[in-house]
Parts: sequence; structure tokens; C-alpha cells
Amino acid sequence: MITRRNLAEQLRDYQLRSERDWSSLSFWSSTNRPDGSTTGQWRIFICILFITAAVILYFFRDIRLSLTLLAIAIILQTCFRAVHSRLAKRRQRRVLP
Repeated sequence: MITRRNLAEQLRDYQLRSERDWSSLSFWSSTNRPDGSTTGQWRIFICILFITAAVILYFFRDIRLSLTLLAIAIILQTCFRAVHSRLAKRRQRRVLP
């Protein structure tokens, strides 16, 4: 049976978790939005790495440097996707039952 006391406890727990998560987020980023402009900045940076690798390969014919930049870009992209999916799962778990 749902009582006022149970709802108040759930709300208090949710507020404590939310406050703790926001305080850790605000420590690491300048804004309080985890999906803010940092997502766009990382995507632009990864695109710049791809373009730079293509330019180096075309003009300088340095395959080793070009492949290194491509590997770094691919690793960053996979890490970005993993962190993004982890944050999405965490957001889903936060919803009250």
C-alpha cells in the first residue's frame, strides 16, 4: 500500500541522489548540464582529427601519422559512445519506481 510516509522517503532519497550527482558534475565541468556544449565540442574535435588525417595522407603521404590520428579519433569516438550510453542508463535508473 502506498502511504504518504513511503512517498516522502522516496522523494528524500531521490533528492539526495540528485544533489550528490549534480555536485560531482559541477566539480568536473563548468556548467551543470552533462549534455551541454561539451558533447558538440568533442564531436567537432573528432571530426577535425579525421580531416587532419586525410590531409596528412593526401599532401604528405605519411601513412603512419595518418593512421595514428585515425586510431586516436576512433578510440575517442568509441569512448564517447560508451560514456554517453552509460549516462543514459544511469538517467533511466534515477526515475522513481
